[in-house]
Amino acid sequence: ARRVAVAAVGANGPIIGLIVNLFIGIALGANVVIANAIGRGDRETVHRAVHTSIVTALVGGVLVALFGQLIAGGLMGLLNVPEDVYPLALSYLRIYLLGMPVILLYNFEAAIFRSIGVLGNEKATCCKTGRLKILDFIMEVSTEHLLVVQRNRLKWIRI
Repeated sequence: ARRVAVAAVGANGPIIGLIVNLFIGIALGANVVIANAIGRGDRETVHRAVHTSIVTALVGGVLVALFGQLIAGGLMGLLNVPEDVYPLALSYLRIYLLGMPVILLYNFEAAIFRSIGVLGNEKATCCKTGRLKILDFIMEVSTEHLLVVQRNRLKWIRI
């Protein structure tokens, strides 16, 4: 059972890496725009770029979470995930995708703070976002437990 669980997590590496790295690249672009505007002293552009970054993170995270739920099965099929690993890999991907708004928000906030040069606030944001990630993990573990319970025919909750 442990080998299948580890394989399920590993099977998601390419998909999760692609999505997260794509948005890290976009956050890096926001970092450059904000740092450039700060260097020019253009407060209006800084204001717009910061707000656009936050909206991009949240909207992008929600869209990835929703769209990802729709295509998760197809992506697992494209990766040729073995049949014994497929159900757990699909569950893991779907649960991970639910956390994408928080993950993307953290990455964009970290990029914003780095462009401003304020490291103290970045640490505070890391702590706050870390708490959200812990709650997401607890939800992930709880959901996985409920999925196992459902597979054992004790249908306490429909997922």
